[in-house]
Amino acid sequence: RFALIQEDVGMCGDLVETMVTLNSGRRVKPAQEAQALKSATAFAKKVDADGDGVASREEIAAMAGRPTRHGEQRTIEELLSFHDVDQDGSVTAKEIEDSWVMFATAQHRASAKHGKRQEL
Repeated sequence: RFALIQEDVGMCGDLVETMVTLNSGRRVKPAQEAQALKSATAFAKKVDADGDGVASREEIAAMAGRPTRHGEQRTIEELLSFHDVDQDGSVTAKEIEDSWVMFATAQHRASAKHGKRQEL
């Protein structure tokens, strides 16, 4: 999903980050996979409050109350659709983790490519 993120042609890094973080206001730091997975797992545990491995609509809504830096707000449907990669109608903690790791590692690759720390 984030294969071309290092190019960020449409300057959509902020938008993608709000989707990855469920519009929670959290920031995804550029990281290699192992460190990104630690952060992703901690975030997914916060989202999945009841620990059943699935982020319910209510759990996602509880995280998604903040407007973006540009004053926009993602809808619950947008967030569900973004994370429900297998399109089975539910968002698992693993899908949330995978999105976080993909975005963090894409940012890390972009930083390495440009020779400096670069957050998209």
